[in-house]
Parts: sequence; structure tokens; C-alpha cells
Amino acid sequence: MLKDNSVVNTKLNYDTFTNQMLYMGADSVLMTFAEPEKVIQVSISNRNFFYVKNYFVELLTDGPVLLYSRIHNEKIAEKAGAYGGASPATNVQTVSSVSSVTGRVTKMSSVNEDVSYVKSIIFYVTINDKTRIVMSQSDFLKCFPSKKDFIKSEIEKQNTKFNSVESVKKLVDWMNTSGIKD
Repeated sequence: MLKDNSVVNTKLNYDTFTNQMLYMGADSVLMTFAEPEKVIQVSISNRNFFYVKNYFVELLTDGPVLLYSRIHNEKIAEKAGAYGGASPATNVQTVSSVSSVTGRVTKMSSVNEDVSYVKSIIFYVTINDKTRIVMSQSDFLKCFPSKKDFIKSEIEKQNTKFNSVESVKKLVDWMNTSGIKD
């Protein structure tokens, strides 16, 4: 749904490497939203995404405290060095590449690179129309200064892990059920 209340139906996918919503355009060409800030909500199956702080984030919990998440994947390439050692690749080398619809060029791995992918979860908490980015327990507690000790106790009781969507969702669901907000 767009801010002008129009609705567009198309096949969508969220690319966690480029942090962009993709859809099929004419002639089956992959496209991205030219003006994502004009998008209010994107629904993919039973999942709802909103454009918050320059990213599409998935709504996990609705209530007085809103919880969103964004999955980010990062490609880490390490170059094989002397005696089989590895270090982050810092020099330019000639390898094949693939151009994407966004104009970005992704280099294919050369034979002397070890490639790994690091997945991170970034949470967004909205209280009273104010959204904050949450990457740790400390960030989360800063969202609730007057209830900090009470929430910290519940975090320990629930053994909340801030690298787990289910764990943080369970905590925020408890907060919304208990009427806890700042």
C-alpha cells in the first residue's frame, strides 16, 4: 500500500544483501522501488513490512510497543595468503562479475578466496511514535528508562537472546500483555 492509498499487486521478495524490496517488472525484469519512502506497507504471504529509518523492516509484534526486525547478510571474503593463512581481501584483482538491476556489481569469488556470510538481526522498537534501533540488550533497555530494572529482570528470567527473533518477540509480547511501556 502506498501513501496515496493505492494498492499494487505483484510478486515481491526482500534481498537481505542489498536491503531492498524486489519485484518483477515488465518482461520479467527485477526492479526495486524508486521511491520506497512512499510505501506504507508491503505484504508477502502473512508477513508485513514497513519502511522505517530507510529500510524495509518486518513487523513482529503489534501493540503499545511495536517490534520490527531486519535481517542483514554480509559477504566476507578472505584471501588465501602465504602458507594457507587467510586475511580479509584488501587488494583489487581481476575476476568475473555479475551486474544487478540496481547497478551494483558483485564480484564472483576467485579460487584463492574463502567466502563466508555473516547474518545479523537488527531490531527496531517503536513507542509513542518514536522508533529506535536496537542491536543489544543495552540498546533495548534505553528505550524504557523508567522500567529499566523491571525489564532487565524479565530479560534474565526469560533468558532473552538479542540475536534471536523469537526470543525478543517473546519479551515484547510479554511487555504488551503486561501493559509495560514508557
